[in-house]
Amino acid sequence: MDAARRTGFSNTANPRHDAITDDDTVILKMAIAVAMTTEGCGQSELGEKLFKCVKERADKTVWGEDIDLKGLVLMVIVVCEFSIPVPR
Repeated sequence: MDAARRTGFSNTANPRHDAITDDDTVILKMAIAVAMTTEGCGQSELGEKLFKCVKERADKTVWGEDIDLKGLVLMVIVVCEFSIPVPR
C-alpha cells in the first residue's frame, strides 16, 4: 500500500476512490470469482476468497436505501455466484 500511495495509485484523502476497492474493481473481483467457481465445477478456493473480500460491500448494497447502476450490477453477479450448482 505504501508504494500505491507514493505513486498516486491510492488516494488516502478519500478512501472511497481507492483504486483497490472502488466499485469497478469490486465488480471485477466478483466476475472473476464467478468465472473461477464455474470453471471449478462449483468449487474454487480463490473464488471463495474473492467473494469474501467483497461480501461487506455487497451487504451494504443490499441493505442500502438507494442503489445505483453499479450496485445493481454487483447484485446480479452475486446472485450468479450463489446460483452455481455445487456437486455433491
